[in-house]
Amino acid sequence: MTQTVYIRLRRKINIQKGKPIFVKDVADIQAPHIKMDRFLKLKVVETDVSSSETYVLIDQLDMIELIRKHMPSAEIELLGASATLVELRNVEKKGSLPLFLFVWSLLFVGAGLTIMYFHEDVSMKETQITMVQMMTGQRLEHPFWFQIPYSFGLGIGMILFFNHIFQKKFNEEPSPLDVEVYNYEQSLEDYIVDQERKKAAQYDH
Repeated sequence: MTQTVYIRLRRKINIQKGKPIFVKDVADIQAPHIKMDRFLKLKVVETDVSSSETYVLIDQLDMIELIRKHMPSAEIELLGASATLVELRNVEKKGSLPLFLFVWSLLFVGAGLTIMYFHEDVSMKETQITMVQMMTGQRLEHPFWFQIPYSFGLGIGMILFFNHIFQKKFNEEPSPLDVEVYNYEQSLEDYIVDQERKKAAQYDH
């Protein structure tokens, strides 16, 4: 009786350099009436801690070949991604507090300057003075009662727009930044997969 094995490759995984990559790391596999525990522990690729490579590509054909060795009569059904992109990472080092504070300060000052340059470019101060004059009939060079709430509103608006305050999200809806980062990562992964396949084709020739 022919057994059907369903394979769904993961799109991308992260593995520390020097550690082997097993079937369970790169794919979800289901096969009715077959115990897959031993098969999931099979080694797909051995990584080298001294290697300069950053990525390893595991294609559907690699998984088919591996399954055929252990289950020659199996009927294979492939689902999901056509390949798994494995990112090889070095041993993680503990974060540096001075480096964190430096980067945080740099981003904070940069964001503040960006907002100030924008306000100066569009003459925001003069606009606020004019708006206050239209509402009160008096021209105030420093309408703090208007500018202070505006400053708080600007910060609160940014928090609500990006749906984040530190690690906390207000709801499950992705922010525009989340969507842009996701699209960028998808495009980057597709590009890397194409490049890895081209490299593999050159090696074959």
